[in-house]
Amino acid sequence: MTGDITFAQTMGRGWPLITFDTASIVFNGRDHTINVNIHFNCRNLVRGMGSFTGMVKPRQSLSESVGTNAAAVVSGITVNNAGGNTKSLGANTDEFAVEGDNITILDSTVNNQDDCVGRDGATQLVMNVKIGNNTITGGLYRLRIKVDADITDASISNILYDGNHHLGEYGVLITLSYPDNDGIPGTDA
Repeated sequence: MTGDITFAQTMGRGWPLITFDTASIVFNGRDHTINVNIHFNCRNLVRGMGSFTGMVKPRQSLSESVGTNAAAVVSGITVNNAGGNTKSLGANTDEFAVEGDNITILDSTVNNQDDCVGRDGATQLVMNVKIGNNTITGGLYRLRIKVDADITDASISNILYDGNHHLGEYGVLITLSYPDNDGIPGTDA
């Protein structure tokens, strides 16, 4: 990047705002900023309550949608969504939407209100994940693995969190009973 990018007020259409769809890319932000102005509280809507009126449910606030068939490293990303901490404006602000294999996220800082890393398009198998040397602020759980309670034949293995720093109430939550944090796990999970 050779300068900052600022999006106009965003109401939930056109997600994600930035997508890199290529087999090979080197992207250097050069310490510039991508400003996303979101003014939409979807907390009740994403839990099945309320209704949408001409709006699409927003995905990640600034979705680093990482999808590739080859190994990829995402590093040095800083996301500051601290503005969502006031008046419950930040909800469903998952940051990295990972869809693919052999993806490493390193040396990044995220301040948001929901999950830092989400596995999009996941199967029942989550394995060989490393998340290291990141600073995580905001949100209730800093590092969380959640599996839907109704999933069968699920497996989570070889997950490594190394050198991450978090500021907040909870560090790691692993649940096989999502959407409940401490419910009854699904069968064969």
